[in-house]
Amino acid sequence: MPSSARRIAFAAVAVTLVCTAALAIGELAARFAHVPPLTDRLELSAIEPGGRSVALDCYPERPTLALPIDLRRAGDAAAFAQRYQAVVARGGGRSVPTQSRDEFPAPIAAAGAIARLATLAPHCLTYNAAATTLRSLAGAGDTIALLGDSFVVGQGVPDEDTLVPRLAAATGRRVRSYARFGADVADVQAQLARALADRESERLRDVIYVFVLNDPLMSPQLAEQPLEINRLMNVRPSHAATDPRRWARLLASLAGHSALARLLARQLLIRRVGAATIAWYRAVLDPRSNPALERTFDLIAHMRDDATAAGVTFRVAVHPLMMDFGHYPFADEHARVVAALARRGVAVHDLLGDFRREAQGRKLTIHEIDSHPNAIAVGITAQALAASYR
Repeated sequence: MPSSARRIAFAAVAVTLVCTAALAIGELAARFAHVPPLTDRLELSAIEPGGRSVALDCYPERPTLALPIDLRRAGDAAAFAQRYQAVVARGGGRSVPTQSRDEFPAPIAAAGAIARLATLAPHCLTYNAAATTLRSLAGAGDTIALLGDSFVVGQGVPDEDTLVPRLAAATGRRVRSYARFGADVADVQAQLARALADRESERLRDVIYVFVLNDPLMSPQLAEQPLEINRLMNVRPSHAATDPRRWARLLASLAGHSALARLLARQLLIRRVGAATIAWYRAVLDPRSNPALERTFDLIAHMRDDATAAGVTFRVAVHPLMMDFGHYPFADEHARVVAALARRGVAVHDLLGDFRREAQGRKLTIHEIDSHPNAIAVGITAQALAASYR
């Protein structure tokens, strides 16, 4: 073999060895970092005997704050199994798994399902949606009613850290939530009607609508877009399987066998879904692409009128999405919402400034795959809202 050919062969072998060593080191580092499976948050709702609604949220490894249930602890797993198997399997209840269908095709109470859950999403909390729970009612005196969606209900947050008790503690007032998961502005109008119907019995004096950027009415084209870009709340394995890039789909397919592939697939997936979501939010909050946006602001002004006619103050708090506040992508959209409501005479407070001031680099989301506000973020909101009542 000529010397030049030998040099080329040796160089090829050297490059191969270096690349193999680098991949091996990367794999070991990823395993040492304990990269969790590419999995969803699991949501389960159940109706207990007697009609009480119970909800469960479970998250993969590394939530940003401790959650009360860790299914890897024998006592937690046993208590969880006893309650939910009784509710779902033997107690006459029903279960509705709303996430992770790929990971959990069987009911959560099926044999071995809890052990499987402990390997995929061990960090859990449970709560119920009854009107008398701490999540829905706290404090004493005249009442502040909260309207909104899961940001108010407290997706992924223990009862004692949700907005109702935190705002009650910060104001010394009674706080009641009428919020519902997944609510938009039309649903919030119905929430207000229920709150005003309770005006005398609740001694209702103030209403706060916590407006989130996915609340507006939407054009049919926007409303029909895939759920994967509907909100920056869940990163799902199904997204990786549908990635238009062949190499990204291959990487996702390797994620079950390689910690390094899992880490890379997770980061690529988060970036892909995040970019698509940002584009979707901007379209929703632009009247040129969403003609229904102005009707949203008109509807909120009508809510203010209904509350005023009932002798109740009404204000809107615009809640930011839990993103990098140093490079927040929706500042212009916040300004547009605030200006539109101010033109209609609606009292409005933009919480973006409070979060920029108070975030201080802290993790404010439930989990890297769930961008709902965690207990720290809820505390920032509660203090900012309470300041207007001091």
